[in-house]
Amino acid sequence: MFTPASDDPLFLSRILARTLGLGGIVVLVGLWWFFLVAPLNDSHQALDQERIEVESLQLQQPVLLAALETTKTRSESWKQQVAELQERSLPAQDDIDFLDWINEQAKTTGLNIKDFRPSGREVAGEYEGRGLMLSTSGSFESICQFLEAMRQCPRMNRITSIDINPEGSQRTSFLMNLRVVLFTRSPKTAANTSDVFPNKA
Repeated sequence: MFTPASDDPLFLSRILARTLGLGGIVVLVGLWWFFLVAPLNDSHQALDQERIEVESLQLQQPVLLAALETTKTRSESWKQQVAELQERSLPAQDDIDFLDWINEQAKTTGLNIKDFRPSGREVAGEYEGRGLMLSTSGSFESICQFLEAMRQCPRMNRITSIDINPEGSQRTSFLMNLRVVLFTRSPKTAANTSDVFPNKA
């Protein structure tokens, strides 16, 4: 038999208890979601993001390794070029060795050096240049061989002017006047290069 709310003295207490019970359940569910489920979801998302990044790095690994190898190869090539320039551009010193080398090439190619004299100084970036005028005579073949020897010279040089004219009526011999500049490292450049690439013992 249904008892009216007015006849049940505990009715309000029961309603209040049920309301508080439901409220407590809602609070507990909220706390469970806020302190457990939400952090787990965030951690899961973070793990997924890290997994994606790791997989991306794994896919990029061959490309990165290839780029690293290319950079290493270029660095070694650059060091080799610097070492060659060091050898070809000795610090400023007496040019007698260079003149001896020119005389040796002239003898080898059959070119006759008639005269040589200084011809000013130049500055090209970090290098100092000292000019030398050469007056020579010889066959066309000897001139070509001498110029090729100059191109292969172990010392850094540049031919800045050249003048070739036939000698005599037979035109079998030619007069050649050329200006060559011998480049050397300035003392400051030599010191800086030695700091970067110290000589090995």
